[in-house]
Formats: sequence, structure tokens, C-alpha cells
Amino acid sequence: MSNGINAPYGASIVQSQIGNGGTQKLGQYLIAASPDGKETLNQNIFQGDIVTYAKLASNFVDSKLNGTIVPSLTPNAGFPATQVGGQPVGIFMGCIFIDALTGFEVNSDYWPASQQVRAGTPVIAFVNDDPEVVFKIQISTSTNNEANVQQNGVAPSIFQYIFSGQNIQLGVGGTAFTVPVGATPANNPAIGNSRTGQSAYYIDGSTITFATAGGAQGGGSGNPSYVIKIIGLVPEIQTLPNPKGLVQGVNMPFIDVLCKFNSHIYGSVGTPGRFFSA
Repeated sequence: MSNGINAPYGASIVQSQIGNGGTQKLGQYLIAASPDGKETLNQNIFQGDIVTYAKLASNFVDSKLNGTIVPSLTPNAGFPATQVGGQPVGIFMGCIFIDALTGFEVNSDYWPASQQVRAGTPVIAFVNDDPEVVFKIQISTSTNNEANVQQNGVAPSIFQYIFSGQNIQLGVGGTAFTVPVGATPANNPAIGNSRTGQSAYYIDGSTITFATAGGAQGGGSGNPSYVIKIIGLVPEIQTLPNPKGLVQGVNMPFIDVLCKFNSHIYGSVGTPGRFFSA
């Protein structure tokens, strides 16, 4: 989770009204599982992923998802992820289930898609569902957004307030990066890490477009339908060796920013981001 290093990690809790770190009073939700435990949600959910309620369905095939949570986003490698629909419930932190094969209770940092569970037992997900939670996410750097992400020549103190208030979208598995320090970074992982359970989502820098006046209700960062809003740079001191002399907020790619939900099922319905005057 270091500035300047291409290592996306999803949404990491910084401050919450329901507690921080191990003291969080997380909400309990259900992940879909059939009565016999053989059919379960066929999507991974990693720690740091945004989740939402599944769309309500009246037909028998889809109704088993009613009342359960699903990933809020569908990966779209190299592009902004697609919003599933509905407002976010919160940030997935882990789950508990009883493994159908071993009969043991499993405490997991992620939900493995289609994991079979013991018949008649629930899959319980733990979600930080605080609508005012503050979290940090890494910004990607791509060939389409170098100026927006790096803001070359702008002092960090000014840079922070340029980003503040902008609405953004998340992405996963980006493939096209600039060469800000003379070497092309490795591609982001296309999915979360099944060993650590960590999410792979990052802020897609191409969605920070700084709309002009009149565009605040339309596309770009002014779009009120974007579910995440940047509130500033992460106030961390870069302690790793930096032989390139890069400066956070000036020419350092892959920076971490503080965010909150722009829309949330228990809170805001979404407000436009800031925009430049025409």
C-alpha cells in the first residue's frame, strides 16, 4: 500500500464511525447459497471490494439471490469497471462459512466463487456499511490520463485540492501504462489475490476528467452517478528509497488518495463533483 508503487489493494479503511481496524463493528450480510449448499454465489468477493444488494427477482432461478450481497462492480480489464446497479452497501471485509468437504468453519478474507458449503448453513459476510467511512485507494496511471493523474509541475499542496471533491470510478486489470520513470510498470492483476484475499481494484484515472462548467451534471468527474468521491491525498510520508527523485502529487504515479462514498444505500444519493469554470 505504498505511494509510487503499482500495487492496487481495493478500498482500505482509514476512519469509520463504527470503529477502525480490528475494532470495527461490521454489519453481517448473506452471500447466496442453496439449501443443499451445492450452489453458491459464482463470483469472487475480495477484501476491499465494494458490495451491493443483489437485484430483487421474482422468478425461481434468480430469487435465491434475494436479500444477499454481490460485488458492486463487474471487471472490465483496462477500462472502468461496470456498475452492477443499486447503491453500495459498503466494503467487504471477510466471511464465514462451513466447508462442505471438511465440515470445518472457515474464516476467510475473501469469498471464493462457487465454494460449496454444508447443507442448511449460511454464508455470512462482514461488511463495513458505514455511509461516512473514509478509505484509501490507489490511482492507476494510463496512457489516457497522464496529465490528470500526475499533475506534473503542480505543488503537492495545490494538487490535493485539485483532486478534492472529484467523483471517480474504479477499475481492475488495467493494461496500458505511461512510462513516467523510464520503465513500463507491470500490469495490474485482473482479479484479487486468492492467497491474501486482497482486492485488486484501483481508481481508474481516466475517469478524472475535470469537467467544465455546464458539464457538472454530465460526464467525467462531475457525474453524480459515480459512487466514489476523492477527498484528498493520503497524508503519509514516503519512506521507501526514491532514487528517481519523484515527488508525491507532482510526478509520482500510483498515488494513494482518501475517498468516501458519493452514494450509499444508507446515506447520500450522489452529488456532482467539482468542475473548472468555462
